[in-house]
Amino acid sequence: MTSQTLTHQSPPRNLAAWADLFDHRQLPVLAHTAQALDELRPVEDSVDAHLLSSTVAQDPLMTLKLLAHVAHLRRGREGSEVETVTEALVMLGIPPFFRAFAQLQCVEDLLAEQPEALAGFSDVLRRCNRAARFAIGFAVHRMDHDAPVIHEAALLHDFTELLLWVRAPALATEIARRQKLDPQLRSAAAQMSVLNVELADVQHHLMLAWRLPSLLVQITDDHAQRPTTQLRNVQLAIRLARHTARGWDNAAIPDDISDVANLLHLGPSERMRADAIAQTLVARNWRNVLLLVSQADADRERGAAAAAAIQRYGLKLVARKPFKLSADPRERDLANPALLTGTAGGGAAYDVVWVVDAVGEFAVNLPYRTALPRPVVGDGGLVALAWSPK
Repeated sequence: MTSQTLTHQSPPRNLAAWADLFDHRQLPVLAHTAQALDELRPVEDSVDAHLLSSTVAQDPLMTLKLLAHVAHLRRGREGSEVETVTEALVMLGIPPFFRAFAQLQCVEDLLAEQPEALAGFSDVLRRCNRAARFAIGFAVHRMDHDAPVIHEAALLHDFTELLLWVRAPALATEIARRQKLDPQLRSAAAQMSVLNVELADVQHHLMLAWRLPSLLVQITDDHAQRPTTQLRNVQLAIRLARHTARGWDNAAIPDDISDVANLLHLGPSERMRADAIAQTLVARNWRNVLLLVSQADADRERGAAAAAAIQRYGLKLVARKPFKLSADPRERDLANPALLTGTAGGGAAYDVVWVVDAVGEFAVNLPYRTALPRPVVGDGGLVALAWSPK
């Protein structure tokens, strides 16, 4: 990037103008990376690519700097792309690496007089490293042969946000201020308002301009029309890292865990969820169960799983009744909680109402509307989750 100072009053006007401000040769690195390389430089003859990659791969900006440098050297050449730090070091060679990166700027020096900007940069850096650890964990579990690239993708996913804190701290601070005032304000909206662009678009543009590996570009593209499993791996790692940055109490985490479970094929089956509810009913001695099952096709097997769990754990199914939400006045009684849960006309008494409703529109309104004052379980009231912070 040029030495021009960007302020809140003078952001570039469009994507192309933003991209022109960045040069991979001018990227700063972390101070501990520069120090580690200085310590290895005198003994470069005993340094190999694996040893060096362990230092480089911990620093997203140094990783980006190396991959862009190698891509620049290889421009116009045929052959497979260099996708990982280790591959880049092997291709480049150890002595040429030390020559190419002899003089390195450090982030900490550039922000030495701006502690607020350094703190903002550090927060994003921690999130990048946390996301990278999540991403490679998911990829290894999936036995993905591109796990190292997925790790890099998560590590580099927010590199333009890192650069914004370094090169335009006033703009980065303004975005942070707006989001602090309005916690519901999405990052993309705040960025568009302050920067005239979304950082994700700047990042995608730069990755293409710097000729970074195509797989790396693909699995960091948040606007991809057809997300691949590898892209979902990276996106879920980023989401989980963001939501757990301050602990595991964020309200969005249960949804993240559910999506991760689906990615890794670890989500609980309907039988497991039904068993969890049935075990709870046994523990609380709620043995007489009224089962309400939606007539939707998606709930037929779920209703059967609930009935089987009731039998398996020795509970008593006092009645199984279908319900249906409909705009037809002739069918309004099929969605009337009082009629469905009433005991008039010889209906058996019950201890608990178990509702099966995948859509949830009926179940969400059922608690406190039953004819008898009884708890509701299943898809309303007390539900079985894959994970909960409570």
